[in-house]
Amino acid sequence: RALLASYSSAEEINLAEKRNLKSDETSLVSLNQSLEDSKSSLLKIQAKFSGKKMPAPATEVAQDYQAKIPKTKSQIVSVQNSIAQTKARFEQYRSRYLELKPN
Repeated sequence: RALLASYSSAEEINLAEKRNLKSDETSLVSLNQSLEDSKSSLLKIQAKFSGKKMPAPATEVAQDYQAKIPKTKSQIVSVQNSIAQTKARFEQYRSRYLELKPN
C-alpha cells in the first residue's frame, strides 16, 4: 500500500530508479577511468626504467599505483553490487505495484 501512496504509475517507479542509479553510474565511470589512469601511469613508469634501477621516488610512485589498482577494483565491484541491488529493489517495486494497482 505504501507503494501505491508513493508512486502513481509504473513509469514513476522507472524514473525513481533512474534517479537512484545516476550517482552510482557516475561513480562507476569515474572509478573505471581512475583504474585505467593508474594502470597506464604504472606502465609508463615501468617502461621508463625498464632494464634500469628505478630511483627511490619513482619506486614509491609505482608502489602507490600498485596499491591503488586493487583498491579501485574493489570499489568498482562495490558500486556494481550497489547498482545490481538498486535494480533488483526497483524491479520488486514494479512487480508489487502492478499486483496492487487497482484496474
